[in-house]
Amino acid sequence: MPNEQKELDEIRRLITRWVAEITLSDAGSYFDINKIAEGISQQLLNLVYDYNLVDLNEERINYPGIDLGDRKAGIAFQVTARTDLAKIRDSLDKYVKYGLDKDFPAGVRFLILNEKKIREGRMEDYASVFDHQKDIIYAHSLINSTRGSLSLARPGAENRC
Repeated sequence: MPNEQKELDEIRRLITRWVAEITLSDAGSYFDINKIAEGISQQLLNLVYDYNLVDLNEERINYPGIDLGDRKAGIAFQVTARTDLAKIRDSLDKYVKYGLDKDFPAGVRFLILNEKKIREGRMEDYASVFDHQKDIIYAHSLINSTRGSLSLARPGAENRC
């Protein structure tokens, strides 16, 4: 098995275990793992999508509606294990209410750290800042997007065509 495939299998295994641990911890009302997950998510999103996300809660305690942001790219993320539309709407309400589109004009995306999918629902009120199809990222999306990041992360990879 080629090294890249071994690395992808290991990443898949680790992300699957991580999401399962978050889901089980939330079910047991152990929510501290969610704060830890934000830091790991920040690193993963920066690596996989080449962002420069920072923890917005370090800038301001309980930053409204979002957890991570990259001002240069203009993108924000809410990291959550919740899969209900109320969570999405609450975050989008805060994004609009607090004018976060000024710092993050590319919108807000949701990294869902749960195996369940979010049901599509009526979100017309947020059409200018949210697209259900592209703005919700699941763990399997990270796994699928990792393929390109692996070759870039290897020493000497920048010389490959």
